[in-house]
Amino acid sequence: MESCLVGMEAGLHTHLPILKIYAMYLGLTKTLQHTYTHTQLLTRLTALCQYTPTACIMVSNSTTASFDFMLAYGSADNVTANTNCLTTVQQFYTKHNNYIFGHFGYDIKNEIEKLTSANANYQGFNNTHFFVPEVLIKIKNEHITFLHNNITQVDGLIQQLFSTDSCINNIATTPCNLHNTTTKENYISTVNAIKNHIQRGDIYITNYCINYVSEHTIINPYQKFITLNNISNAPFATFYKHDTKYVLCASPERYIQRTNNKLTSMPIKGTRKRGATPTEDAAIAEELRNNAKEQNENVMIVDLVRNDLSRVAMQGTVRVDELFKVHTFNAVHQLISTILCEVAPTESLERIVNATFPMGSMTGAPKISAMQLMEHFENFKRGIYSGTIGYVKPNGNFDFNVVIRSIIYNAATQVVSLPVGSAITSKCNAIDEYEECLLKAKVLLDIMN
Repeated sequence: MESCLVGMEAGLHTHLPILKIYAMYLGLTKTLQHTYTHTQLLTRLTALCQYTPTACIMVSNSTTASFDFMLAYGSADNVTANTNCLTTVQQFYTKHNNYIFGHFGYDIKNEIEKLTSANANYQGFNNTHFFVPEVLIKIKNEHITFLHNNITQVDGLIQQLFSTDSCINNIATTPCNLHNTTTKENYISTVNAIKNHIQRGDIYITNYCINYVSEHTIINPYQKFITLNNISNAPFATFYKHDTKYVLCASPERYIQRTNNKLTSMPIKGTRKRGATPTEDAAIAEELRNNAKEQNENVMIVDLVRNDLSRVAMQGTVRVDELFKVHTFNAVHQLISTILCEVAPTESLERIVNATFPMGSMTGAPKISAMQLMEHFENFKRGIYSGTIGYVKPNGNFDFNVVIRSIIYNAATQVVSLPVGSAITSKCNAIDEYEECLLKAKVLLDIMN
């Protein structure tokens, strides 16, 4: 199924006047004379997900990515596991040697290290689920590629994707009343307790997370994802559906990418709101770039990621490519560093994830101690939050995001979950960290309310 999209690298088109459609290995080629906006195309792709229990849409929101949109539609085969997850997924990939899409939940930490998870589970996701898509749709610039061997199904999807009445169905929704399961007072006292552990030397940085929950709630996840993507414009945006469970993700963060023998990790530590004017916005970005506290938090996670990568890297290849670079998104500025390394061609997905998961930006350091403490102080099971959603190609290359800035919805239990977190260090101010959590949650809360 591996192929490349044919066409220009001309950047992200606002409108696509001509869509050249390729169904690989089928001899099916069509050219449609239509004009679609970026949002209209995403809406049509999302609408297709209504008709399958398994789907994953990746949105790059970038002119430099290899795709604008990628939809993994339906499941030709799949695997789900709560134990022995990494080996199970590796065997599944080896069996098919094909595109696979899916997730690793945060609680896989319990099989990588001797840890436990006993907090309330609001989400219902298994620790891991991967699937071989029945059809894979890639869109880049003016070109759409369908990868599959079933010409009847592909032709039907083409007709459905571009039919004049292609739309998201109306769903009878109910009000969403998200409430924070941790009060501001409890948050402050917990942060102070964590800082006591830091002062004792148990840890030196951690990511403490809280959770917004709305029960007895019915939402339209398809509409919410379109709105979320339009507002956030995040580079690792994902719509993920597994039966009656959904993740609507506006992640700005890459967990890990493999391109041939190169691994890339891009941890985030440091957040600021956007300014009201260009002058104020530039000043806020510059303050973030030069803030000693944010740099200190960022470099601690960079060191952790370097150490994780060194467990699988070829000797002497781990390096920091960018340190403290400000990336600007629609709602926030983020301080991001980029760490690279080289691995042997035989290095497997299983070993790489085992060495680097969970990602350091969501744990803290030392990693094991930080995870143990957060299991004690947090009042919910992170589940797919703080985990990763991504894909593996037939050639072994892969790309996985960090599941943050996400709306997690279980339609069967009618529960919406919206977790957020921030870094806690010895010098942090509990009220400031609480406000940072609110800033990260604001876009999601606005969409839901």
